[in-house]
Amino acid sequence: MLTPEEINFFFAMVESLTGTNQSGDFRKEVLLINLELRMRRFKISNLFDYLNLLRDDDLEFKSFLSSITIHTTNWFRELPHFLILEKFLIKKQFTLDKKIRIWIPGCSTGEEVFSFAFVLESLNLNYEIYGTDIDPICIEKAKSGTFNSEVLTTIPSKYHSYFDSKSTKAENELMIFDRILKKCFFKNEDIRFKKTDFYDVISCRNLLIYFSKTDVKNIVENLILNLNLGGILILGHSESLQDYKLFEKNNFELDFLGNNCFLKKERRSLNLKLNPSRNDNFPLSFKVKKTILLVDDVMVARLPIKNILIKNNYEVIEASSAREATAAIKLKNGAIDLIVLDVQMPEESGIEWLAKFRASGGKTPVVIASSSSPDEIRSLMGALVGGAQEFFIKELIYKRLDLLLKTIDNLTEKSLFSRKELKQFKLPNYIYKKFLVSKSNQLEIIAVGASTGGPEALNLLFKNLNYATPPIFIIQHINVFFTQYLAATLAKSFGIKFSTCSDGEKLEDSTLYIPQNDVHIVLEKRGRDIFIRHQLTEAIHNIRPSINIFFDSIAKEKISSAAFILTGMGKDGANGLLEIARTGLSYTLAQDEETSVVYGMPREAVANGSVQFQGSITQLREQIDIILKNRINIRRVA
Repeated sequence: MLTPEEINFFFAMVESLTGTNQSGDFRKEVLLINLELRMRRFKISNLFDYLNLLRDDDLEFKSFLSSITIHTTNWFRELPHFLILEKFLIKKQFTLDKKIRIWIPGCSTGEEVFSFAFVLESLNLNYEIYGTDIDPICIEKAKSGTFNSEVLTTIPSKYHSYFDSKSTKAENELMIFDRILKKCFFKNEDIRFKKTDFYDVISCRNLLIYFSKTDVKNIVENLILNLNLGGILILGHSESLQDYKLFEKNNFELDFLGNNCFLKKERRSLNLKLNPSRNDNFPLSFKVKKTILLVDDVMVARLPIKNILIKNNYEVIEASSAREATAAIKLKNGAIDLIVLDVQMPEESGIEWLAKFRASGGKTPVVIASSSSPDEIRSLMGALVGGAQEFFIKELIYKRLDLLLKTIDNLTEKSLFSRKELKQFKLPNYIYKKFLVSKSNQLEIIAVGASTGGPEALNLLFKNLNYATPPIFIIQHINVFFTQYLAATLAKSFGIKFSTCSDGEKLEDSTLYIPQNDVHIVLEKRGRDIFIRHQLTEAIHNIRPSINIFFDSIAKEKISSAAFILTGMGKDGANGLLEIARTGLSYTLAQDEETSVVYGMPREAVANGSVQFQGSITQLREQIDIILKNRINIRRVA
């Protein structure tokens, strides 16, 4: 019996692997029964033990994938579509020298493909039909072209002659004639993958109903992209395009032919001369393909990540060991945009390989996929401060593939802003002197906000501190499960002790504070002492603790600080840093674009005018050394 956690994990994995929406109850009971039957076959009671089996058994993995996909199909389903198809083909006056190309995604075991083939064969036309499906077992069955003789009862009699009963060995088995079979091509493919090809007919029937609204929009856009001007799109009777505003700005329009069939033609108002056999003028924007190296020895762990990357126009290279990863990088001459790296692998761990890769001069961004075991997390922290830009917990990765994709997009995306257009904010001498001598500006805290790429930047910023420090308080966007390990790793590097950030705790000098609870953090000042307070309010944009809330409390309590915004996606902290700057009591600094892994949060802070000094990590460290060196002088002046 599966636990509730295993069940949730399983449905998240199904949605990731197949794209089918698992938010409701549809087919869930069937999926669970299928899973339990397969686990029972191997006498396995734990889901994760079964997933380990899938890692090593390709045949069982194919069977598993088949068990979680939908196989509904029939011969000549929705007959009006075939009547419209015949009229279309006759009207277009296709001849034998013009090959008609048809794509049928979600083809299952081939019945729909061969139904279309029979119609074209009866019209004596030259054609190629491409059937795709995510289920590899269904694809193999379709390629065989063999069916039980009982199917003849569901097929119009005029097409019975297209079966050959003599080519099969089994009794009551029929085979599609070879001349037809050679014109039908089958491929294991996910409909969510973006592709660029050209077809005269695309039939996607009763498939979209299983996907989320966002996926449907993306899928339909891809179908239209691959449809020639003058071609027809055929959808199932239960599907509609009316909820998707896809075409207003494009150079084509769709004519409704009835029964959910649509003709793609040039928009009349544009008067463009388009080649009807090509889609060069289709204005949808697609990202230039970037290359991701996916390193994990577990195939079932690679697949959902691979799927979402390919679906979003990334090229994916797979490696199952550190040795294969090195070989892949050499094969591509280093032209890899990002590496997704497993920690536990045979021969050499991901952490060991990453250390060697960085030592050899490898600069490619790395995202680590880790389990939640304490030993692995300890080694992971070393990787984060020594060369990895981000990490994700494997156990949760299927549930939030959108966050992984957003991270990869940000890490591989060049900034939309030119560095030349950004001002370099240097602290004017008069402000700096005022900061040093003002009695109210005695430095009480160093406050830092960071996100993607933060651990490595923090390590470089505060490593081997040579001076007594005020409290160093860091809000790092990271899973709360990891904060204790991160705090211990950084404190050792900084050369100071660390605290657990308890509610009501008083801040002490030469102590590192990194929150270790899923709560917002505010500071409260009583006389000359500063205390930590936890707030249980809602997460802000899925973030808790929030840098903005923390910085706002520093400004509200008029705490003198050196406040930093470091690398990270989004804009958390920018508004809070502005509030700090407005007090006139603090020194505000931001990491520059050149050394930021993701120049999101610093850019927002620079844009709103809250940053007094912007520089590289090396330059920021120089500022810290100056501040700490003069701290005694500040106190003497006070």
